[in-house]
Amino acid sequence: MLAFLRGSVLEKERGRAVILVGGMGFEVFLPLSLYERLPAKGGEVELYTCLLLREDRPEIYAFGDREERDFFLRLLRVGGVGPKTALALISCFSVEELREAIRREDLEKLTTVPGVGKKTARRLLLELKEEKGAPVEDEGAAEAVAALMNLGYRRREAEEAVREAKAGGAQRIEELLRLSLAYLGRRKEGKEA
Repeated sequence: MLAFLRGSVLEKERGRAVILVGGMGFEVFLPLSLYERLPAKGGEVELYTCLLLREDRPEIYAFGDREERDFFLRLLRVGGVGPKTALALISCFSVEELREAIRREDLEKLTTVPGVGKKTARRLLLELKEEKGAPVEDEGAAEAVAALMNLGYRRREAEEAVREAKAGGAQRIEELLRLSLAYLGRRKEGKEA
């Protein structure tokens, strides 16, 4: 997957930019906090990225550091949270502020984010608080889960398939996706039989 970009800013507008890398322009969506820190047109930039496969086209989300990108991927695993909502959360608060809000179960703070109602905020608190003490899974596994969810699988199905793929020895994102899809296909065939 596309995990990192280094290039120059070709276009820049609120919430998106085009980064010129080796003669190719990559459109990236980014949190407002990063938009404000981007250099002017022509300036060099290094971004941690996440490629999400949407039904109609792929989308690249870019972040100033790995921690932001990894937290974005964790947010995507929460039921009812899509890329726009996850980006809005990271635009409004730093990762540390979000972790603190989750730790304190601060529903009111989370609902100040556009697009986050009480139902979504409760889900965030429930699902992210549960994994607070657990180690963050590796980047490849998180991206594989996000990719499977974009293909229409539920979070739990996607996580189960990726765990199975990892148990089968897969490490790279391509292997994780291939083995996960094979596992999900076998499960579907078993249910239809």
